[in-house]
Formats: sequence, C-alpha cells, structure tokens
Amino acid sequence: MSLPIAITLGIIFIPIYAYFWSFILRWDNSRRARRYDFPIMSKRKYNYLLLAHGIFATILVIGAIYMSYFK
Repeated sequence: MSLPIAITLGIIFIPIYAYFWSFILRWDNSRRARRYDFPIMSKRKYNYLLLAHGIFATILVIGAIYMSYFK
C-alpha cells in the first residue's frame, strides 16, 4: 500500500474510531444514569469526549504510518 492511500485510510479511520467509542461511552453513561440516578452526560462533555478520541485516533494513525513506512 502506498503512503497516500495509507494517509487517506487514516483520515477515514479517525472519525469512525472517535464516533464509535464516544457513542459507546455515552450509551453506557445513559444506561448507568437511569439505573443509579447519575447525571446524564451533557452535550459539552460528549463533545470533549469526541475530541479526546479524535486526538487519540490521530496519534494511532500517525504511529501506524510511521511504523509501516519510516522505520
């Protein structure tokens, strides 16, 4: 696989990874909030969680591309 294709796939992977894990954690928070009377995650906290997962996914993609092509 060439480097531009790897970068393109990485760009596609980042939002998928971020939305998937943010959705899973928000779903788990909503489930626990109903059961144990916790406050439900606000939209602001969800956006911060989405940003954090996006940054982590970016680090994963950069690390994978570095290990594959530059080592």
